[in-house]
Amino acid sequence: MIMLGKIFDIKKFALHDGPGIRTTVFFQGCSLDCWWCHNPEGKEIYNGKSTGKTENLTRFRFNKKQPTILSVTTDSLMEEIKKDLVFYEQSGGGVTFSGGEPMLQVDFLKEMLGQCHKHNIHTVIDTCGNVPAEDFERIYELVDIFLYDIKLIDNIAHRKYVGASNDIILNNLRLLIENDANINIRIPLIPGLTDTDQNLDDIIRLLNEIRFTGIVSLLRYNMMAEDKFRRYSIENRIGHFDIQTDEQIKSIGERFISHGLEIKTDG
Repeated sequence: MIMLGKIFDIKKFALHDGPGIRTTVFFQGCSLDCWWCHNPEGKEIYNGKSTGKTENLTRFRFNKKQPTILSVTTDSLMEEIKKDLVFYEQSGGGVTFSGGEPMLQVDFLKEMLGQCHKHNIHTVIDTCGNVPAEDFERIYELVDIFLYDIKLIDNIAHRKYVGASNDIILNNLRLLIENDANINIRIPLIPGLTDTDQNLDDIIRLLNEIRFTGIVSLLRYNMMAEDKFRRYSIENRIGHFDIQTDEQIKSIGERFISHGLEIKTDG
C-alpha cells in the first residue's frame, strides 16, 4: 500500500528550524487555532489546488497567493530531501517536519522518520504537542530533536487564544522528558499575551518543576501572520503589534537565565 501525506510547503536551506542547513517540510492540518498563527494556510484543507500526482514534486510550485495542498508519497518526498544530503553533512543539518502539526499524520511521519534514519539524516519535529500521548510513544525514538511550543500557561487564556486546553500539551512535555527526549522549548513572544511577566514566570516555574535542562528559544513577534492574513483574506483577530526591541528580548532572556535556563533568541 502506498502511503500518502498532505503538505503545503517545502522550505530549502532553512536556518532557524534546528541545527545546520535544513529542509523543512510543512505538513497540512493543525489541532490548534492560534490567533497569531504564522502558517494559517496549514490549519485545514482549503479549496485551493490539490493533486494526487507525486512524480513532479521538484517542479511543483507552491502558490503564495492561494493556499495549495500537495499529496506526496514517502518515496517522492524522500527523493526530494536526499537532493540536499551534501548540505546536511557539511553543516550538521537535516530535515525538520513542521506544519501545521506533523503529528496529526503520525503514520506518514513515522515512515519518513524511519527513512531519514536509514540515510543518516538528522531529524527534527516542530510540534505544538496537542496529540494523543501514544502518538509520541510511537515515534520519539526516531526523533533527534523536538521543537516544542509553549505559549500560555493559564488554561483559560490558552483556550481563548490558542483554541484548546493546554492539559495534553503539558502532559506530553512531561512524557518526553521522562523518556529522555532531546527537547528545545519554543516560546512565541506575542506582545501583551505570551510575553507578560505573569506568563513568563509561569513558564519558568513549569520548566524548573519538570527539571527541563534543554534550550529555551525566545521567538520575538514578527508580522508574517499579518501578511498572510491579508494575502489569504483571513480574519486578523490579533491586530497589529510592533516587533519587540533588542532590549526587550534581552530583558526577557535575562529572566530565564537568572533561573538557570539556557536561552536562544530568534531561532
